[in-house]
Amino acid sequence: MKKFVLSIALFSFALCVFSQENSEKIKTNEVSLDWLDLALFRTIDVSYEYVKNADWGFGATTRYNFDKDNPFDEKYSVTPFFRYYFFNKKDYGSKGFYAESFLKLYGGEITEYNYLYTDEGYLYEKPTEKTFFEAALGIGLGFKYVSKRGFVLDLNLGGGRPLGISDYNLDFVGRSSVSFGYRF
Repeated sequence: MKKFVLSIALFSFALCVFSQENSEKIKTNEVSLDWLDLALFRTIDVSYEYVKNADWGFGATTRYNFDKDNPFDEKYSVTPFFRYYFFNKKDYGSKGFYAESFLKLYGGEITEYNYLYTDEGYLYEKPTEKTFFEAALGIGLGFKYVSKRGFVLDLNLGGGRPLGISDYNLDFVGRSSVSFGYRF
């Protein structure tokens, strides 16, 4: 009986070891951090992308701005995206040039100034903080380099138009990044 159990165990082990033709696992998950935003604007910008195949992937970027005196009124954003890759169609490559479409959901605080007169006739400003939430649809272009070990450099530039959900609207919403990450 012991020989039978040992034979089954060895057979199972051999089946598991020799049935794997390619021991290299296809890497389909990617996480990256935008170092440009972090260095210039005290903003953390983290992206996740799921690589579906060699042609396309989808994911989301979350962004939070820590600087109260930032040049942008945007405090936070969540941006789901879809990317289609060109020219490099090797095994789950999803690297090289790409075009993307995105939906940016963002919000923050703005300061409105109301001009009022005192009883003596003096004009003064009364600042009022207001919060807003907006969404924008957009497109972009980019280039992604992925090393053999899975390290990623992603350059991205795009823009879109707000949908007009809030009273505070910009004419144009930009999206750019210089991201470093890892594909696993």
